[in-house]
Amino acid sequence: MRTYEERAKDFIAEVYPYIKSCYSYSSMCKAIRAFNHEHHRKVRVVSGSTRIALITSDYVVKMNYDGWGSGTFGNCNDEVRMYRQAVKDGYAHLLAKITPYRKDYNRTFYIMPKITGIEKKPYDADEYVNGHEYLWLYKNIGDRHNGNYGWKDGHIVMIDYAYNSFSGY
Repeated sequence: MRTYEERAKDFIAEVYPYIKSCYSYSSMCKAIRAFNHEHHRKVRVVSGSTRIALITSDYVVKMNYDGWGSGTFGNCNDEVRMYRQAVKDGYAHLLAKITPYRKDYNRTFYIMPKITGIEKKPYDADEYVNGHEYLWLYKNIGDRHNGNYGWKDGHIVMIDYAYNSFSGY
């Protein structure tokens, strides 16, 4: 069985011709509407201040929003650094894995698994982590609000963790 990362890479190759010249949220939405119509898909586009995410049924593809570069604080590159720190510290299970992918494209894409339950109930990490996990999460992740948590493999994970509140990450 193919992994979500392999399926996401195939999706990127398929969607890239539609989005390669998109540099705004509105142009991305228009391109994804055309892609969905022509390919009979249900990809959603969401945007924050520094990233755009294409959400499918089992994976998410994120892109930096600052002209698709990497200079803005709180972008996908910061999430990669935070995830690597979590792996090093033994707390990667608290974060949804992020995988950078560039190949021959003019921008880097960042692949994450689709997390469930985000919009169904407002979660708070205080309810699900304690002890050393709690301390690590609160020391390292600054953007801890309900919309950034969901479920993966039976436990709560964060999907938006680029911002480190204490070190100015």
